[in-house]
Amino acid sequence: CFITNSLDILAECSDNDSIRKIMLGGEFNPFNRAIYSAEAIRQLSRYQVDKAFIGVPAFSEHGLCCEQELEAEFKHEMTRQAAYRICVCEYSKFNQRLAFHGAGWDDIDCVITDQPPPANFIELFTRHDIDLRVVA
Repeated sequence: CFITNSLDILAECSDNDSIRKIMLGGEFNPFNRAIYSAEAIRQLSRYQVDKAFIGVPAFSEHGLCCEQELEAEFKHEMTRQAAYRICVCEYSKFNQRLAFHGAGWDDIDCVITDQPPPANFIELFTRHDIDLRVVA
């Protein structure tokens, strides 16, 4: 079973009948192609999941940050409901700062990225025992 707010993730998995799919409801954000709403956050709060894969708009020295408040709240709720929290981002997302804080370093277990991050982030990941995975 997987739970998503992403239209693209749902479409990608729609042909696999062996996986139960749950789409959270609310207002559709066309830029992110995802649902970010107070209702989606309430829905998410009722689930317990083994792993959360969290897309990262930006990483600052304080953690994951977002441009929109509801997106930050949604991502924070994802970290609260998951046993293991995996953040996925491109190299360009490091050392960026956006308006809203979504998750701190203690809320993240693993970061998957396409290139080794800057040295200051490697130090943060080591200090907070965050598993770093670089994949091409």
